[in-house]
Amino acid sequence: MEVTRRGSLMLGGACALAACTPVRPASNLRPADSLDSLARRTGRRFGSAVSWSPPNADRGSFANPAYASILERECGVLVPENELKWQWTRRNEGQFEFKSFDAIADYATSHNFLLRGHTLFWTPTQWYPEWLKTHDFGARPASAAAAMLTEHVQTVARRYGKRIYSYDVVNEAVQPETGEIRDTVVTKAMGAKPSLI
Repeated sequence: MEVTRRGSLMLGGACALAACTPVRPASNLRPADSLDSLARRTGRRFGSAVSWSPPNADRGSFANPAYASILERECGVLVPENELKWQWTRRNEGQFEFKSFDAIADYATSHNFLLRGHTLFWTPTQWYPEWLKTHDFGARPASAAAAMLTEHVQTVARRYGKRIYSYDVVNEAVQPETGEIRDTVVTKAMGAKPSLI
């Protein structure tokens, strides 16, 4: 069976979606005039990106009491800024690290937020961990790259299960200046560039 880049990305997305069914908070704990409550009146949700940081080192983090107060009052959804991206979760080849995102997930759960998984595969190479930028996929690069993506998606989706209600599976796949699908070390290993049509 030939492994294509598009097929592998679709498989990864299907694995993530199959593992994660939407979970809704048991009750809406936000004030009736919160931005999330107002958004819900039109079938939408309001949320914010959030970062992990140690106490007293604010990065838009729930560790900052003033920032956390705004999140807890106004938001119904949290999205990790970077902590689920490969440069945080796979800093070293063959090793996953979830400490920072675990803290975000625990905070979201304890404060009744929906949690969005951002992102399973982010294409701008400049943000890859160093080991991935120059990774050698060996004699069968398409199979090796597909296996790597599948392992990543399954590891994340199995770890967080229903705690994450939705995922950004592939983020920024298109080069804005050209409208073409971005080439990366991973997508190049998978072979021919798929069409957007």
